[in-house]
Amino acid sequence: MTLRLPLKPGAYTVKISALGAEAESQLGVEAPSGRATCIPVDLNNDGIPEYRMENDKVKVTLLATGARIIEYIVKERNDNVLFKLWPEKESTEKRPFRERGFYPYGGFEDFLGQASIETHKVYQAVVVRNEGPFVQVRMASDYYGNRLEKIFTLYGDSPLVEVRFALAFRNPELNMLGPQPILALGEKHWTEDLFIVPTASGKREFRMRPEEYFGEVMFLQEGWNAGYDTVEDISFAGAFPVSEPEFLHMWMNHPSNGESQHYYAEFQPWVPIFQKNVRYFSYYLWGAAGPWEIAIAELRRRSLITSR
Repeated sequence: MTLRLPLKPGAYTVKISALGAEAESQLGVEAPSGRATCIPVDLNNDGIPEYRMENDKVKVTLLATGARIIEYIVKERNDNVLFKLWPEKESTEKRPFRERGFYPYGGFEDFLGQASIETHKVYQAVVVRNEGPFVQVRMASDYYGNRLEKIFTLYGDSPLVEVRFALAFRNPELNMLGPQPILALGEKHWTEDLFIVPTASGKREFRMRPEEYFGEVMFLQEGWNAGYDTVEDISFAGAFPVSEPEFLHMWMNHPSNGESQHYYAEFQPWVPIFQKNVRYFSYYLWGAAGPWEIAIAELRRRSLITSR
Protein backbone atom coordinates (compact mmCIF):
# COMPACT_ATOMS: atom_id res chain seq x y z
CA MET A 1 0.00 0.00 0.00
CA THR A 2 1.25 3.47 -0.89
CA LEU A 3 -0.04 6.48 1.02
CA ARG A 4 0.17 9.94 -0.52
CA LEU A 5 -0.12 12.66 2.09
CA PRO A 6 -0.65 16.29 0.94
CA LEU A 7 1.75 17.87 3.43
CA LYS A 8 3.62 21.14 3.60
CA PRO A 9 7.36 21.15 4.40
CA GLY A 10 7.99 20.28 8.03
CA ALA A 11 8.42 17.45 10.54
CA TYR A 12 5.51 15.10 11.22
CA THR A 13 4.53 12.05 13.21
CA VAL A 14 2.42 9.65 11.16
CA LYS A 15 0.14 7.06 12.77
CA ILE A 16 -1.49 4.25 10.80
CA SER A 17 -4.14 1.89 12.18
CA ALA A 18 -5.53 -1.25 10.57
CA LEU A 19 -7.15 -4.45 11.85
CA GLY A 20 -6.54 -3.52 15.46
CA ALA A 21 -2.84 -2.78 14.97
CA GLU A 22 -1.20 0.63 15.06
CA ALA A 23 2.16 1.85 13.76
CA GLU A 24 3.82 5.22 14.27
CA SER A 25 6.65 6.79 12.33
CA GLN A 26 8.34 10.15 11.89
CA LEU A 27 8.31 11.92 8.55
CA GLY A 28 10.25 14.87 7.19
CA VAL A 29 8.99 16.86 4.20
CA GLU A 30 11.03 19.35 2.18
CA ALA A 31 10.10 21.54 -0.76
CA PRO A 32 11.72 20.30 -3.99
CA SER A 33 14.81 22.27 -4.97
CA GLY A 34 18.04 21.94 -6.89
CA ARG A 35 18.68 19.71 -9.87
CA ALA A 36 20.06 16.21 -10.29
CA THR A 37 20.70 14.09 -13.38
CA CYS A 38 21.00 10.39 -14.10
CA ILE A 39 22.57 8.85 -17.19
CA PRO A 40 23.54 5.28 -18.17
CA VAL A 41 27.26 4.74 -18.79
CA ASP A 42 29.43 1.70 -19.45
CA LEU A 43 32.60 2.44 -17.54
CA ASN A 44 34.30 -0.93 -18.05
CA ASN A 45 32.99 -1.70 -21.56
CA ASP A 46 31.40 -5.01 -20.58
CA GLY A 47 28.03 -4.28 -22.19
CA ILE A 48 26.29 -3.91 -18.81
CA PRO A 49 25.46 -0.25 -18.13
CA GLU A 50 26.27 1.54 -14.92
CA TYR A 51 24.12 4.48 -13.81
CA ARG A 52 25.58 7.83 -12.81
CA MET A 53 23.46 10.05 -10.57
CA GLU A 54 24.85 13.53 -10.01
CA ASN A 55 24.11 16.93 -8.53
CA ASP A 56 26.23 19.89 -7.39
CA LYS A 57 27.33 18.04 -4.23
CA VAL A 58 28.05 14.44 -5.19
CA LYS A 59 28.57 12.02 -8.06
CA VAL A 60 27.12 8.58 -7.39
CA THR A 61 27.66 5.52 -9.59
CA LEU A 62 25.44 2.44 -9.43
CA LEU A 63 26.38 -1.06 -10.57
CA ALA A 64 23.68 -3.37 -11.88
CA THR A 65 25.89 -6.22 -10.67
CA GLY A 66 24.69 -6.75 -7.12
CA ALA A 67 22.63 -3.53 -7.32
CA ARG A 68 25.28 -1.63 -5.38
CA ILE A 69 26.53 1.93 -5.12
CA ILE A 70 30.13 1.57 -6.25
CA GLU A 71 31.12 5.25 -6.00
CA TYR A 72 29.92 8.08 -3.81
CA ILE A 73 32.20 10.98 -4.68
CA VAL A 74 32.05 14.13 -2.56
CA LYS A 75 32.83 16.83 -5.10
CA GLU A 76 34.25 19.36 -2.65
CA ARG A 77 36.98 16.86 -1.72
CA ASN A 78 37.00 14.85 -4.97
CA ASP A 79 36.89 11.74 -2.81
CA ASN A 80 34.97 8.49 -3.05
CA VAL A 81 34.12 7.74 0.59
CA LEU A 82 33.46 4.08 -0.29
CA PHE A 83 36.10 1.42 -0.80
CA LYS A 84 36.15 0.36 -4.46
CA LEU A 85 37.95 -2.56 -6.09
CA TRP A 86 35.76 -2.80 -9.21
CA PRO A 87 36.55 -2.92 -12.11
CA GLU A 88 39.88 -4.34 -10.93
CA LYS A 89 40.00 -8.02 -9.94
CA GLU A 90 40.83 -9.50 -6.56
CA SER A 91 44.26 -11.16 -6.41
CA THR A 92 42.53 -14.47 -5.64
CA GLU A 93 40.38 -14.23 -8.79
CA LYS A 94 41.75 -17.49 -10.28
CA ARG A 95 41.42 -19.55 -7.11
CA PRO A 96 39.23 -22.66 -7.60
CA PHE A 97 35.61 -22.07 -6.56
CA ARG A 98 36.36 -18.39 -5.93
CA GLU A 99 32.77 -17.49 -6.76
CA ARG A 100 31.62 -19.27 -3.60
CA GLY A 101 33.37 -16.80 -1.31
CA PHE A 102 32.79 -13.16 -0.48
CA TYR A 103 34.03 -10.99 -3.35
CA PRO A 104 35.01 -7.38 -2.59
CA TYR A 105 33.53 -5.32 -5.38
CA GLY A 106 33.27 -2.52 -2.81
CA GLY A 107 30.76 0.30 -2.46
CA PHE A 108 27.45 0.19 -0.63
CA GLU A 109 26.02 -3.30 -0.87
CA ASP A 110 24.16 -5.71 1.37
CA PHE A 111 25.13 -8.93 3.03
CA LEU A 112 22.54 -11.52 1.98
CA GLY A 113 23.63 -15.14 1.87
CA GLN A 114 27.03 -14.19 0.45
CA ALA A 115 28.29 -15.38 -1.90
CA SER A 116 25.72 -17.78 -3.35
CA ILE A 117 23.17 -14.98 -3.26
CA GLU A 118 23.54 -11.57 -4.82
CA THR A 119 27.30 -10.92 -5.14
CA HIS A 120 27.59 -11.46 -8.91
CA LYS A 121 23.90 -11.19 -9.80
CA VAL A 122 23.06 -8.71 -12.56
CA TYR A 123 19.85 -6.86 -11.71
CA GLN A 124 17.26 -5.55 -14.12
CA ALA A 125 17.57 -1.76 -13.93
CA VAL A 126 15.13 0.99 -14.90
CA VAL A 127 15.73 4.74 -14.73
CA VAL A 128 12.54 6.01 -13.12
CA ARG A 129 13.48 9.69 -13.34
CA ASN A 130 16.53 11.06 -15.12
CA GLU A 131 16.50 14.74 -14.15
CA GLY A 132 14.81 17.24 -11.89
CA PRO A 133 14.70 17.90 -8.14
CA PHE A 134 15.47 14.20 -7.66
CA VAL A 135 16.56 11.27 -9.81
CA GLN A 136 15.76 7.62 -9.27
CA VAL A 137 16.83 4.17 -10.44
CA ARG A 138 14.99 0.94 -9.66
CA MET A 139 16.85 -2.38 -9.69
CA ALA A 140 15.21 -5.75 -9.12
CA SER A 141 16.08 -9.43 -9.34
CA ASP A 142 14.75 -12.86 -8.49
CA TYR A 143 16.58 -15.36 -6.31
CA TYR A 144 14.93 -18.76 -6.64
CA GLY A 145 11.47 -17.24 -6.26
CA ASN A 146 12.54 -14.55 -3.79
CA ARG A 147 12.27 -11.02 -5.20
CA LEU A 148 14.58 -8.21 -4.08
CA GLU A 149 14.07 -4.65 -5.27
CA LYS A 150 16.16 -1.58 -4.51
CA ILE A 151 15.23 1.99 -5.39
CA PHE A 152 18.10 4.50 -5.38
CA THR A 153 17.18 8.18 -5.07
CA LEU A 154 19.49 11.19 -5.20
CA TYR A 155 17.99 14.56 -4.31
CA GLY A 156 18.79 17.77 -6.16
CA ASP A 157 20.13 20.07 -3.48
CA SER A 158 22.08 17.88 -1.05
CA PRO A 159 24.33 14.81 -0.89
CA LEU A 160 21.44 12.71 0.46
CA VAL A 161 20.96 9.31 -1.18
CA GLU A 162 18.15 6.98 -0.17
CA VAL A 163 18.24 3.23 -0.82
CA ARG A 164 14.83 1.65 -0.29
CA PHE A 165 14.69 -2.13 -0.11
CA ALA A 166 11.58 -4.19 -0.82
CA LEU A 167 11.97 -7.93 -0.16
CA ALA A 168 9.26 -10.42 -1.09
CA PHE A 169 10.88 -13.62 0.17
CA ARG A 170 9.52 -17.09 0.73
CA ASN A 171 12.60 -19.14 1.71
CA PRO A 172 13.05 -19.23 5.51
CA GLU A 173 16.83 -19.67 5.25
CA LEU A 174 17.02 -16.16 3.75
CA ASN A 175 16.22 -14.49 7.05
CA MET A 176 18.60 -11.54 7.50
CA LEU A 177 19.69 -8.56 5.40
CA GLY A 178 22.82 -6.55 6.21
CA PRO A 179 23.04 -3.30 4.19
CA GLN A 180 26.59 -2.03 4.46
CA PRO A 181 28.64 0.94 3.34
CA ILE A 182 32.20 -0.34 2.84
CA LEU A 183 34.09 2.76 3.94
CA ALA A 184 37.51 4.08 2.97
CA LEU A 185 37.44 7.79 3.80
CA GLY A 186 40.02 10.07 2.22
CA GLU A 187 43.03 8.73 0.35
CA LYS A 188 42.96 5.46 2.30
CA HIS A 189 41.43 3.79 5.34
CA TRP A 190 43.89 4.34 8.17
CA THR A 191 44.26 5.32 11.82
CA GLU A 192 43.24 8.94 11.18
CA ASP A 193 39.70 7.72 10.45
CA LEU A 194 37.37 8.04 13.43
CA PHE A 195 34.10 6.08 13.57
CA ILE A 196 31.21 6.86 15.91
CA VAL A 197 28.28 4.67 16.96
CA PRO A 198 25.40 5.75 19.29
CA THR A 199 25.07 2.57 21.33
CA ALA A 200 22.56 1.93 24.09
CA SER A 201 25.31 2.61 26.64
CA GLY A 202 26.46 5.87 25.01
CA LYS A 203 28.46 7.06 22.01
CA ARG A 204 31.47 4.90 21.23
CA GLU A 205 34.46 5.72 19.06
CA PHE A 206 36.59 3.33 17.03
CA ARG A 207 39.70 3.42 14.88
CA MET A 208 41.20 0.71 12.74
CA ARG A 209 44.17 -1.34 13.93
CA PRO A 210 46.85 -1.72 11.23
CA GLU A 211 47.97 -5.06 12.65
CA GLU A 212 44.66 -6.98 12.72
CA TYR A 213 41.04 -7.22 11.69
CA PHE A 214 38.31 -7.12 14.32
CA GLY A 215 34.58 -6.68 14.73
CA GLU A 216 31.87 -6.12 17.29
CA VAL A 217 28.09 -6.35 17.64
CA MET A 218 26.43 -3.26 19.10
CA PHE A 219 22.91 -2.44 20.21
CA LEU A 220 21.80 1.05 19.24
CA GLN A 221 20.12 3.97 20.94
CA GLU A 222 19.74 5.86 17.66
CA GLY A 223 19.69 4.68 14.05
CA TRP A 224 22.94 5.96 12.60
CA ASN A 225 26.68 5.57 12.41
CA ALA A 226 29.30 8.06 11.24
CA GLY A 227 32.91 8.30 10.14
CA TYR A 228 35.36 11.19 9.88
CA ASP A 229 38.81 11.46 8.29
CA THR A 230 40.51 13.79 10.77
CA VAL A 231 43.31 14.66 8.32
CA GLU A 232 41.39 15.20 5.09
CA ASP A 233 38.28 16.65 6.79
CA ILE A 234 35.64 14.51 5.12
CA SER A 235 32.78 12.67 6.75
CA PHE A 236 30.19 9.99 6.09
CA ALA A 237 26.96 9.26 7.92
CA GLY A 238 24.47 6.45 7.41
CA ALA A 239 20.96 6.50 8.89
CA PHE A 240 18.14 3.97 9.15
CA PRO A 241 15.08 3.27 11.36
CA VAL A 242 16.56 2.19 14.70
CA SER A 243 13.61 -0.08 15.48
CA GLU A 244 14.25 -2.38 12.52
CA PRO A 245 17.74 -3.94 12.92
CA GLU A 246 18.50 -6.54 15.56
CA PHE A 247 21.91 -4.91 16.04
CA LEU A 248 24.70 -3.06 14.23
CA HIS A 249 27.73 -5.12 13.24
CA MET A 250 31.06 -3.32 12.87
CA TRP A 251 33.86 -4.95 10.88
CA MET A 252 37.36 -3.52 10.41
CA ASN A 253 38.89 -5.50 7.57
CA HIS A 254 42.58 -6.33 7.14
CA PRO A 255 44.65 -7.64 4.19
CA SER A 256 45.16 -10.92 6.06
CA ASN A 257 41.51 -11.74 5.28
CA GLY A 258 41.81 -14.37 2.55
CA GLU A 259 38.50 -13.39 0.97
CA SER A 260 39.20 -9.65 0.83
CA GLN A 261 42.81 -8.51 1.16
CA HIS A 262 42.20 -4.82 1.84
CA TYR A 263 41.82 -2.26 4.60
CA TYR A 264 38.30 -0.85 5.04
CA ALA A 265 35.46 -0.52 7.55
CA GLU A 266 31.92 -1.91 7.44
CA PHE A 267 28.88 -1.00 9.54
CA GLN A 268 25.96 -3.36 8.93
CA PRO A 269 22.50 -2.99 10.50
CA TRP A 270 21.25 -6.58 10.54
CA VAL A 271 17.59 -6.48 9.53
CA PRO A 272 15.28 -9.51 9.89
CA ILE A 273 13.48 -10.59 6.72
CA PHE A 274 9.81 -11.56 6.94
CA GLN A 275 8.71 -14.37 4.65
CA LYS A 276 5.42 -14.39 2.72
CA ASN A 277 5.15 -10.64 3.05
CA VAL A 278 6.97 -7.58 1.69
CA ARG A 279 9.75 -6.32 3.93
CA TYR A 280 10.62 -2.65 3.45
CA PHE A 281 13.74 -0.97 4.77
CA SER A 282 15.40 2.35 3.92
CA TYR A 283 19.03 3.36 4.36
CA TYR A 284 20.25 6.94 3.93
CA LEU A 285 23.77 7.99 2.93
CA TRP A 286 25.29 11.43 3.51
CA GLY A 287 28.87 12.30 2.62
CA ALA A 288 30.35 15.79 2.79
CA ALA A 289 33.37 17.89 3.63
CA GLY A 290 33.59 18.83 7.29
CA PRO A 291 33.07 17.03 10.61
CA TRP A 292 30.68 14.17 11.18
CA GLU A 293 28.53 16.18 13.60
CA ILE A 294 27.32 18.37 10.73
CA ALA A 295 26.31 15.32 8.69
CA ILE A 296 24.29 13.92 11.59
CA ALA A 297 22.69 17.31 12.23
CA GLU A 298 21.58 17.51 8.59
CA LEU A 299 20.04 14.04 8.76
CA ARG A 300 18.35 14.90 12.05
CA ARG A 301 16.94 18.12 10.58
CA ARG A 302 15.30 16.00 7.89
CA SER A 303 13.73 13.68 10.49
CA LEU A 304 15.91 10.78 9.34
CA ILE A 305 17.46 10.08 12.76
CA THR A 306 15.29 7.84 14.92
CA SER A 307 15.68 7.06 18.62
CA ARG A 308 14.52 4.32 20.95
